[in-house]
Amino acid sequence: MYPADITLRVTRLTMLQLLALGTNVRAKLHGNAAFPDPPTPLVEMEHLLGRFSSLISLATKGSKQALSLRNDYAEQVRNALTRQAYYVRSCSNRDPALLATSGFPLRKVPQPRGPLSAPERIKARMGDAPGSVVLRWAPQKEARLYEVLMVPKSSGDAWQVVAV
Repeated sequence: MYPADITLRVTRLTMLQLLALGTNVRAKLHGNAAFPDPPTPLVEMEHLLGRFSSLISLATKGSKQALSLRNDYAEQVRNALTRQAYYVRSCSNRDPALLATSGFPLRKVPQPRGPLSAPERIKARMGDAPGSVVLRWAPQKEARLYEVLMVPKSSGDAWQVVAV
């Protein structure tokens, strides 16, 4: 079983998504007894996010200097969020209830796949060698390998694996 965890993909977020995540984390950590002493103080984080928000607005007008400054602040926000995430992980001991109160999105837990259905649209033709058959079918989603079974004349009703 996978331990509960948060996701932190700050490099893939747009500027507005990064701002929204930072704002949410700051709000959820404020007054949260489970995380009393974050590495980036919340007052500092609030100031950083406020400045970042104003720089996003300035950068929409396209000045190279504004874009550069916005990108510098985006990196600072990413670094602050990364520090907060490591802190949250260490304080929560991967407890899903505590992680959910941090403001970070929870990682999706992989679910076991059920049994796969048999391939469809199977086509068979005689092979080049006597008694051989060539089989083709459309692949099934999530299938990694297939077992080909047959019932030899001598075994009655017992299926045997003849190819993988």
